[in-house]
Amino acid sequence: MRNDRENKIDIKRNRTPDIKICNNWNNCNYSHKCDTHSMSPTFECNDILKGYKPYSDELKIGDIILFKTPKNGLFTHRIIGIDNNAYITKGDNNLDIDPFRVKYGDILAKVVEIEYH
Repeated sequence: MRNDRENKIDIKRNRTPDIKICNNWNNCNYSHKCDTHSMSPTFECNDILKGYKPYSDELKIGDIILFKTPKNGLFTHRIIGIDNNAYITKGDNNLDIDPFRVKYGDILAKVVEIEYH
């Protein structure tokens, strides 16, 4: 099962992940709230995500990003569309898209590696 999940990440550039994201602050740059399993089975709450701050031209449909929400929360969801320089996002396990658009300035990281636990 875990090998199937790993195939969902597409790395085009050879950049070193320098941002660590987890559901606690233990040696992590960001801690995201993980209580809905919105990205299951791609990753689960105890998995550690690694990434980097992407350039805008590195973002595309299918990428998983960590971003600030309009209410200053942190989400980690997948880009499913791009509309007038804003990103449409959705959790892999969610039926509906997120009710807001994500601007480039709100993106903190592009996930390029998942450490499964």
